[in-house]
Amino acid sequence: MPDQPIQPIDVLEPFEKLRAELLDILSQLRPLQWQQPTACDGWSVHDVAVHLLGDDLSLLSGRRDGHHEPVQFSNYEELIAWINYRNDVWVKAARRLSPRVVIDLLRTSGEEEMAFWRSLDPMADGGPVSWAGMEPAPIWMEIAREYTEFWMHTQHICEGAGITALKTPEFMHPLLDTFARAMPHTYRYTIAPEGAIVTLTIPEVDDSWHIRREGDIWRQYAHLDAEATTTITLPADVAWRLFTKGLSSEKAEALATICGDDALAEPLFKMVAIMA
Repeated sequence: MPDQPIQPIDVLEPFEKLRAELLDILSQLRPLQWQQPTACDGWSVHDVAVHLLGDDLSLLSGRRDGHHEPVQFSNYEELIAWINYRNDVWVKAARRLSPRVVIDLLRTSGEEEMAFWRSLDPMADGGPVSWAGMEPAPIWMEIAREYTEFWMHTQHICEGAGITALKTPEFMHPLLDTFARAMPHTYRYTIAPEGAIVTLTIPEVDDSWHIRREGDIWRQYAHLDAEATTTITLPADVAWRLFTKGLSSEKAEALATICGDDALAEPLFKMVAIMA
């Protein structure tokens, strides 16, 4: 099989299914489950649900309607601090909302967000996806980024409520496929011989992602007809936690299988595919 460049991702269908599944899960939670702590420090299941609502409303207001807060940042750290502050203020204020109100609002905001994404040309330029080094990113990547954020927090809700759900390949493949787009950016300062190949394999979703050193850049491929210099095999549950800072690089590396040049595997264990 000839070399195959990486292709755009269409996550709209699984995104809509994910949203429907979350609404179903939330509608079945008992009052005590809404108050359970989650992996998000200081946030309950209810808090994470209203955080998702806040993300929806913020995206619709800013991305669709062009409404932006009059703030400026001199560096990335200031931006992250502002995001964290704004999220905290929103979550605390929204604790007055009942679960029923939260579910109803999430249903409405989700329908409007999906309609907005479907109205756009996925190949046109969109907003930045900084962790993938795309500024601007194509709209399909922007949507995929939003999918990963939503899935991650949905998983926080499920784990906090004591539920195992949404980990089938139908949902996890688009998640991990999106995260893997961070590989070239993550390796941008990694020097290797011309033609060196790093492969990430995740067996549960039956897929691999490859980057190859070409000149002074790393180019990504869906398939390469050549043996990898380094192959890192990760369980799906380890991969998503690692790339969202939910698992340390040391713990992830202990659970990985590495074949080939260990030094070329190291950058992957520092890869982050969220704003953090």
